[in-house]
Formats: sequence, C-alpha cells, structure tokens
Amino acid sequence: MSDKIKIDGSSSGGSLFSTQINPSSVRISKKVSYENITSFGSDQYFSKYKHHEPSQMSFEIYMDDTGVIPQTDGLTIVQRIEKLESAVYLLQQDKKEPGLVKIIWGPTIFHGRAESIDYDYTMFNSDGSPLRVKITLSFVGSFEKSTVQASANNKASVVTFSAGDSLADYCDKTYGDPSYCVDVALANGLSSIRNVDPGTVLIFHELVR
Repeated sequence: MSDKIKIDGSSSGGSLFSTQINPSSVRISKKVSYENITSFGSDQYFSKYKHHEPSQMSFEIYMDDTGVIPQTDGLTIVQRIEKLESAVYLLQQDKKEPGLVKIIWGPTIFHGRAESIDYDYTMFNSDGSPLRVKITLSFVGSFEKSTVQASANNKASVVTFSAGDSLADYCDKTYGDPSYCVDVALANGLSSIRNVDPGTVLIFHELVR
C-alpha cells in the first residue's frame, strides 16, 4: 500500500495532492435504483431495475502544523488547503466545472468529482493562523473519458441504439455487469444513462476500473 493517499487532479489541469496523515477509515457506497410497479388489479408491486447510481467515497484527513507530525513539504496549512482545492474544487477554465480526480491508496483507485469539503479548525496560533484542521471529503463516482479510450487497444464494439433498448442491458451483455452504464455514458458523451435517442451510435470500449 502506498505511503499516503493521493488525490490526483492533474488530468483536468489540477494539482496532485498527498495527505499529511492518512485517514483512519474510508467509506465507499454503492446504490442501485429500482422502480416500484404495481400489478394490474392488485395492490402488490414488484421492483424493476432502473439504473446504478454513481458510487460515492468519503473520508476524513487531518492537517497539523503543531510540530507533532514531521513536515516534509514545508507548507503551511493554508498552503496545503490551496493545493487540495486546486486538485478537487476549483473550476476548470475551459469547462467551467470542477475537474475529474483520481484517488489512489494502495489497490484502491476511485475516479470521481468532489461533492463536498468540510473544514473543522480545532487549533490556532496566537496570530489566528490555523495549526490543526480536520477535513471531511466526499466524492461522487465518475470516469475519465480519456482513460476509457486509452485502454481500448482497438478492442471495441459499435452499437446503434434502437427504440426500447437499454444501456444497462447492453453493458450486461458486453461486460457482464450493468453498472458499467455510467462509464459508457460518460465515454460516449451522453448526459444521461436513460432516454438515449434511437439512432445514437455508441462505442463499447474495453473498460478498466
């Protein structure tokens, strides 16, 4: 496992941020959405699969300038926060939205965007500069289009969408897992995994998570 958890926003023009102290725990949530359908003439209903929600990741990290933790970067807490926000929070100039980030810790690699950042300052210097802060980070899953395309190696199939087709069904047939529909939608520039117009040409690359 790597020494420190890394948050890499360089693919979107941001910075690479490494934590000063690793989180004690990391929470990853995955959710499936269903539609409740009532049978005709009955008050009973059954659940019909709708889609996989983007996965979510959250964890807490600490920054400390009290001297308890040896510093290797020579940065103050204010400067570290600026570097963190450069990686996950600032708007991309060309797209006017926060960029994609890749969170790496040992075998865990999470692609997503920052959803929230909460700062809890617990210690200050006499001049008011922070000496210790707890930061709670939450991310919503996404996928880098360039990563999907770069991994293809010409192993791709092309499908023309027809009325009544389901992106999740295609992903289930192609990859054996309908949850890839979010990744495929992003790689093909779709704004939604539902309501894909008939006639839309989709490329199903070899995906690597």
